[in-house]
Amino acid sequence: MRKATLRRDERLRGSKHISALFQKPCSVSHFPFRINWTASGKPDLPLRVVFIVSSRKYRKAVTRNRIRRVMRELYRLNKDVLYDRLSEQGLHINMALMYHGDEQVAYHQLHPLYLRLLDKFMADVQKRTN
Repeated sequence: MRKATLRRDERLRGSKHISALFQKPCSVSHFPFRINWTASGKPDLPLRVVFIVSSRKYRKAVTRNRIRRVMRELYRLNKDVLYDRLSEQGLHINMALMYHGDEQVAYHQLHPLYLRLLDKFMADVQKRTN
């Protein structure tokens, strides 16, 4: 088992890459999360991710940062499953993980919802790439 870390090169950076996620995205949602994804040309990592929380819904930066921190933790602890499945298929994906909930929710309440979202995401990836 790999170390559960989130290195800098695993994060999606750069306005070109992030705007491409919203031009012609494939998307999957399971409340309160939504994933926009596109195939990537970068062959060194199977998955690169950016975490997005709306500043319209959450005016205070403290609240947005708290939600983003919980999202990063959910991703970090469950990324081995994604990496294994994507590596088996030889895919490289850029992904935006967005939070659309109306209120702040604790980690233990979000974890099962996030796992359901990952199942939907992997099913969508298999359907669109085959």
